[in-house]
Amino acid sequence: NPKVLYSGAAATPDLITTDFNMPELAGAEFIRRFRAIPACADVPVIVITAYEDRDLRYQALEAGATDFLLSPVDHHEFRVRSRNLLTLRHQQIELKERATALEQKIAAEAERHRDALNESHQLLMRVIDAVPVMVAATDREGRYVFVNDWFSRRIGKPASQIIGLTPVEVRDDLPAHAAMERDRRIIAGLDQPGAFEEVLPSGSGKRRVLLTSK
Repeated sequence: NPKVLYSGAAATPDLITTDFNMPELAGAEFIRRFRAIPACADVPVIVITAYEDRDLRYQALEAGATDFLLSPVDHHEFRVRSRNLLTLRHQQIELKERATALEQKIAAEAERHRDALNESHQLLMRVIDAVPVMVAATDREGRYVFVNDWFSRRIGKPASQIIGLTPVEVRDDLPAHAAMERDRRIIAGLDQPGAFEEVLPSGSGKRRVLLTSK
């Protein structure tokens, strides 16, 4: 029967020793089933075979055995090989623990970074919303992707009814058509962005002359 050496109260063995010719389960099949257990995928397995069973040793190694010993077993050789494999096993576990700790630290730092960016973004949005200036941003198709509170109040519509629409879709008038044409020329590189005056009707129907910066 296979021998299992446990490390304290750990559920995963540190080392397996098994005879290849077991009465109920062939050594290669045992190793394959053992390797199929996720926690045991890299646990060292020593297979004991007779000197003349070279093919069996090859089968054991192909099935996932880590090392093999010839029968009858030399106790000194067994202790040395077992100690070396256990040392490697513990080093692997330590490296995995360090890698896991590093991954957790990186994930925590990334989350703190995202939280800081989100907090800064929210603060910036509150500031932009509070300033008494109409602020809006559009994409390359001229559709609004952001408007501040002052812009919404001057247009006379909530932001939810403005975002995703073009100026002409929000208000089909000459200033809206002029604004879209000006944006088109700036994006195409025909005009330079800058400041200029434009007439914009308010929600109450009054006309206002605004200084606009693109």
